Amino acid sequence: MTIPRRARRRATVLAAALALATAALVAPAAAPAQAPAVPTPAPTPVEVRVMTFNIWLGGDVVDFAKVIDAITAARADIVGLQEAEGNTQRIAEALHWPYWSDRLHVVSRFPLIDPPEAHGGYVLAQVRPGQVFALANEHLTSDPYGPYLVRSGRSPAQVLANERVTRVPEINAAIAAIQPALRRGVPTFMTGDFNTPSALDWTPAVDAVRADVHYPVPWPVTRAVARAGFTDTYRAVHPDPVATPGITWTFGYPFPRLVPDAPELPSAAVRRMWFDTVSHGSAIALRAARDAFGPERLVLGSDVPYVRGPGHRVAIDHITQAGLDPDEAAAILGANAAALIRPAAAQA
Repeated sequence: MTIPRRARRRATVLAAALALATAALVAPAAAPAQAPAVPTPAPTPVEVRVMTFNIWLGGDVVDFAKVIDAITAARADIVGLQEAEGNTQRIAEALHWPYWSDRLHVVSRFPLIDPPEAHGGYVLAQVRPGQVFALANEHLTSDPYGPYLVRSGRSPAQVLANERVTRVPEINAAIAAIQPALRRGVPTFMTGDFNTPSALDWTPAVDAVRADVHYPVPWPVTRAVARAGFTDTYRAVHPDPVATPGITWTFGYPFPRLVPDAPELPSAAVRRMWFDTVSHGSAIALRAARDAFGPERLVLGSDVPYVRGPGHRVAIDHITQAGLDPDEAAAILGANAAALIRPAAAQA
């Protein structure tokens, strides 16, 4: 299964009754009937490629055509979109796919069926006559965002209390909505932007190596989905969260799309810009910014007054602990800002 990584908080794809996207997809059981003289052969397994994709405000902020390119490159068969902003049908038509659900923001190669027992909570995708799977697509509340509370020094109890009053009721409702499919044995996928990390990512082992993970957190949204019988397919493919971190937020936004009369490419304009180091303690993000923009274009950022206490210290300390050259770290911590401010002061 291909799972694109978005420039937003983790979009987890989970599958109940399917550890991988290859399975015998069967229709819901019919009423008992007299056994046939010849046993009915088991359905032939079908491989289905399920994709989840937060396209960021309708996909138009960067480049709508690139949304289509990404789905095509993934060779997806069905996509749960987040932030579709009314562009679900437009995306389906651009892909030359005849099926979509505006309500659930799903586009599909396969016919989509709205079963009455779903009450709008999921659709059935028919891969062959008599063979279906179910798909629900969720987008949970974004704020207050749990990792930001961790960053600002909140206790584990406070972080979990926030989850219980924001996203947990929403995911419980989503799980309840797909129970008809689960009870009838229909293979079921849940795509979405859950706006929470996975409990499988914030473990003691990860806490030991990632500065932005201040302590292990059993994030309750993903635990609730796991209890419902779903498998986190990213962690099924990449079981070691230390070797393969599950990070998609906040590693920066892509460049906004160009207007037709833009005087230059973003890659040229960026050379005249400076960037702060508010990467929430992520050494990976800091090194990526150094490599992308050059150490001479980075200046210290702490996110004060939004971040206080331990989070404030992490914003400073991680610059000297990220494996940068000492001269690069010194420039970021002060010399770059001084060089930037002096010309302006001289002109004042």
